[in-house]
Formats: sequence, structure tokens, C-alpha cells
Amino acid sequence: MVTPQRSQREICTKHGIEYRTEQADVANRDEAVLWIIKNQLGRRNLQAIDRVPLVERQRGILEAQAKARQVAHLAKGTEIPVVILVSQRDDGRVRDKLAKQAGVGRTTYVLLKEITEKGTPELVEAVRNKEISAKNAATIASLPKEEQNEQIPLLDRQLVTV
Repeated sequence: MVTPQRSQREICTKHGIEYRTEQADVANRDEAVLWIIKNQLGRRNLQAIDRVPLVERQRGILEAQAKARQVAHLAKGTEIPVVILVSQRDDGRVRDKLAKQAGVGRTTYVLLKEITEKGTPELVEAVRNKEISAKNAATIASLPKEEQNEQIPLLDRQLVTV
């Protein structure tokens, strides 16, 4: 059973269990945000459609870190580049890192991001309930919001009759 922190404290006190908290050691706000998101991703009940907006909050931080690495690399000038093993290399594009953290492929990540950003709540819920595929939902999300909810039942009927 998952309970809010206040309830956890009360339950522990009631049963004579020591309630402990741990303080995260982070250097700045960006690290704190990354730490919080990492812990939220550990929740078992999060579906991919819910993980994508969560990891997307990291985009600005990860892009800034990537830019800093690029600047640092350019600042080296004529130094001989250090050989880095493939296993030690950075994962590449920010989008690919975010997709990996969300537990989906990069194409699925792009589709789910579009659905959560442009889709109606009903469309997002249909994907969450697995009533419609991410690919079909992304197509519907590209329509004006007024038309999206009209398309969900039509597509559903098409899928059933096929």
C-alpha cells in the first residue's frame, strides 16, 4: 500500500516503528529536480504516457549540460582528444536519453510527447487505457482539439471492424 508521507509517519508511530527520512545531497536546484524525477520514475504504477511528461521536465537541464560539454570540448583547442571507450561514452542525444528513462523507444517517445502536449484529456486517457495506439492517437492529436474527441470513437469502430 502506498500512502502519503504524513500517513506513513502516523502509521509508523501507531505501530512503534521508527520513522526515518533521508536528506538528498544535491549541489544545486537542477540536481534536485533530476533527483526528484528519478525517484518518481521508480513508481511502479506509472505508464509510459505518464512517464514521458515527467522526464520531459529534464529536457532543459540536460540540454544545458550537453551545451556545456560542447563548449568545454571546443575550449580544449588543439589538445589531442582523449580516447573514450564506447561503454563509457555519453548516451547521445537528449531525446534518446529521455526516451530511455521513460522506458520507450525514441519513436514512441516522440509520439507520446505529441499526444500529451497536443491531445485532449480524453485522447490521453484513451491511450492510458490502451483503447487506442500511440501511433493512431498521435495522428488524432495533430488535429484541432475540437475534432479530436470526435475521431476517437470513429477510429475505435474502425479497429473493431477490421
